[in-house]
Amino acid sequence: MSKQNLSCDILVIGSGPGGAVTATLLAEAGRDVLLVEEGRHLPAGKVGSYSLAEMDLKYRHGGLAVSMGKEKISYVEGCCVGGASEINAGLYNRPSEQTLKDWAVEYRVNDFSPQSLEPYFAANEQQMSIATFPGDLPAASRIIRAAAQGLGWQAMEIPRMWHYGSNTRQSMSEVFIPRFLNAGGRLRPQVRVKRLNWWGKTAKEAIGHRIRIKFNHAFVCGGAVQTPVLLRRSGVRRNVGNSLSMHPAVRVVARFENNINDPNEGVPVYQVTQFKPHITIGGSYSGRPHLALWLAGRKDFAKYIDEYRRLAIFYTLIKASAKGTVRAIPMLDEPWVNLPMGPADWDLLKQGLTHLEEMLKEAKAVEMFMPDRLDLSTIHLFSSCPMGEDITRCAVDSYGRVHGFDNLYINDASMLPSPPGVNPQATIMAIARRNAEHFLNQT
Repeated sequence: MSKQNLSCDILVIGSGPGGAVTATLLAEAGRDVLLVEEGRHLPAGKVGSYSLAEMDLKYRHGGLAVSMGKEKISYVEGCCVGGASEINAGLYNRPSEQTLKDWAVEYRVNDFSPQSLEPYFAANEQQMSIATFPGDLPAASRIIRAAAQGLGWQAMEIPRMWHYGSNTRQSMSEVFIPRFLNAGGRLRPQVRVKRLNWWGKTAKEAIGHRIRIKFNHAFVCGGAVQTPVLLRRSGVRRNVGNSLSMHPAVRVVARFENNINDPNEGVPVYQVTQFKPHITIGGSYSGRPHLALWLAGRKDFAKYIDEYRRLAIFYTLIKASAKGTVRAIPMLDEPWVNLPMGPADWDLLKQGLTHLEEMLKEAKAVEMFMPDRLDLSTIHLFSSCPMGEDITRCAVDSYGRVHGFDNLYINDASMLPSPPGVNPQATIMAIARRNAEHFLNQT
């Protein structure tokens, strides 16, 4: 079968927080934009949150991706229109001002002060309906709040990208994708770009299975794993896929005397911030299947699952310093991902677990199921193509253009120079908005 031929002025690859913001702002400026997404375009409410159907339809590999190397760390990637914004809790954290200042200095990022970024954060927050929980907090969040107060620790409710009136997640498919389509943008789901072709320093076309797309400019927004593997498969390798970073987490199940597990709560919105940015403590979604996963292997498994309303999952998460790699393997479609842990990272995790145990004791947990070994997982990946003018370690310049190329850009989590220590969505969206505006001013 012959390839289908398409053309556009601007091609955006990937529709997560970076890609959706980029495509929408460019289309609303009157540019001819084609947005392609490997996953499906699913209507809101088609599948339940945290369900097996959601994992099958919205997660890459059903949520079962594992890094190789010495540490086997599981990680998740969204694979649907809207990307990770469709599957997470919608927690919204701005990075600390110190983090932004450090990135600007260490990686030589131009025009990157907290003051210069403020308008981009503010615009996204207004459009995404950032809100706190109405009324009193659900039980698991109250437990975290009360325990932190008892220990004299700083803690806070994390706002969410959530419309509480209709109880809907303010994901990319709810907010930005409709705007993109209304502005005349073209969306093509279930299109996987395998490589980019160019002549000299100019990218010319994207090649996928039975599709060829010609363009004038391309923004690669596939995320911290898929962006570098596409670029490396296309021959772009300088500082690409050499510095993958993460927030690794360890989870603990705790049992209480009374029912504290509300199936409608979702992810608790309260977090301990006393040890940020290096250590965060909070709660995870605690549905019966998720509890079963973390309790698997126990002889008394059935007994505890029967009383699951008295159980909840909590975590400690750290800002890791070790750098991993992403590689394209010849003849294979999937990337090789290595996420190492350094001695300092293990020390931080042990500190985090100690603090988590302190919190659960203060919360009067009657039993804690500590992991026999540290099963590490992460939902936050970034930094595989860092931004900045330091060409010895940065893949893209201060505004996302790939060093050495004149019409190729990155605008997603892979640009963040290092782990931010908070949920990265707010940072990704603000930088994407900033870079899209700069692109429009330059072209």
